Amino acid sequence: MSFPAALRRRSGFLKVHILILTILALASHAQHKKRQSNGEFIRGCYMVNWAQYRPYNGSYFAKDYESGLCSHVFLAFATISDKYEVMTREWNDIGAFYSVMRNFKQQDPNLKVLLSLGGWSFDTKKFRKISSSAEIRGIFVASLLRFLRAHGFDGFDLDWEYPENASDRLGLVELCKNIAERFQWERKRGKHPELLLTAAVPASPDKVEKGYDVPALARCLDFVNVMADAALSTVGAAKLWFTKGMPKEKIVIGLPTYGRGWTLLNTADPSVGSEAIGASTALNYTRADGVIAFYECCELLKQGARSFRDKETGAAILVQGNQWFSYDDRESFKRKLQWIREERYGGAFVWSLDTDDFKGIFCPQFNGLKYPLVRTMDSMLRGEYEVEDNSSDFSKEPLYNCPDCSSVPARAAVSTAEAWRSSHHRSGTRRGAPRNL
Repeated sequence: MSFPAALRRRSGFLKVHILILTILALASHAQHKKRQSNGEFIRGCYMVNWAQYRPYNGSYFAKDYESGLCSHVFLAFATISDKYEVMTREWNDIGAFYSVMRNFKQQDPNLKVLLSLGGWSFDTKKFRKISSSAEIRGIFVASLLRFLRAHGFDGFDLDWEYPENASDRLGLVELCKNIAERFQWERKRGKHPELLLTAAVPASPDKVEKGYDVPALARCLDFVNVMADAALSTVGAAKLWFTKGMPKEKIVIGLPTYGRGWTLLNTADPSVGSEAIGASTALNYTRADGVIAFYECCELLKQGARSFRDKETGAAILVQGNQWFSYDDRESFKRKLQWIREERYGGAFVWSLDTDDFKGIFCPQFNGLKYPLVRTMDSMLRGEYEVEDNSSDFSKEPLYNCPDCSSVPARAAVSTAEAWRSSHHRSGTRRGAPRNL
């Protein structure tokens, strides 16, 4: 998963659309059953190793994590050598990320830390080569197990974007089966607890149909991460995987701590569906056209940007001059999380920790609270509080408004999945980067 370094533009005018940003996290079958019987949900968090390169207060390292925030942390991304062996991606992955998260596990023994490999900018040909050859699969799987144990990981998150045909579809299943079998073999030897195996998967019906044998994957994966932030709706993405054969308790639904932006053609009309001439301009921290971190939304609001809530979807809208953004804030998080709880899916995860207000300095409305969005996920999935009206209806009246936006019409929320198809991927200026955000 990742943000492209440059977002594709279409010819002519683009339509401004609310992006219903969602993703999906990962969990283990036996553990899922245990969690569900105990009323527990997965609280997953992606931690990206390229956010360290953002300037000043936007720079993020594993030391910025806070114990107890998440039940599962996914470290993105590792890569694969030309010999099909797992290797680090950044020069300081081991010291600045892997070892630091091991220390957090000592503070929180229930925390699971998984290695995520792949992403939007990763060369899919390597996955294709590995999955299509039993010999190369053997090399990769053996290397993977050594790497995970050497660095104290609790599992592996496969992020192949994307298998595209019948051969890839079969190869993905074979690869997952081989990994799961190796993990089970190691457990039977009695030396270690069994490692978790998860996968980040798309929300697009076309991609799912072409590349994913869902019932077969359900048998070998502990849970899936459905990357639904560029899809038509959170509900539709979750239901797609459920109807295809993935058990609800294995579906972890993604929540974005970032938004998407456009440049308006006519600043007098900021309504959903109005015309735009392209992506929004890159901001100081995320430094990618068409992208805004939640904490950057707070900065723009302090500078006088107008905000309102779309009545149809509950999404937050922010307008500053000709710059138009849609994003999830704390209230829309609560409504989505309430729905996840009511429907008894496996849980939720955020993409990603580094675009929340992780220092507690950007969003004064939270009085210095660090990670306001992630903490909302944590509290909601622990059952600590409900949405104000105890409803997951996304079509309520706006929870806040700006004077100039009171006449904005509520329209059906759709997304430009093609124009923004990489929005849920991790990298930014580097992964092909962001999600190098």
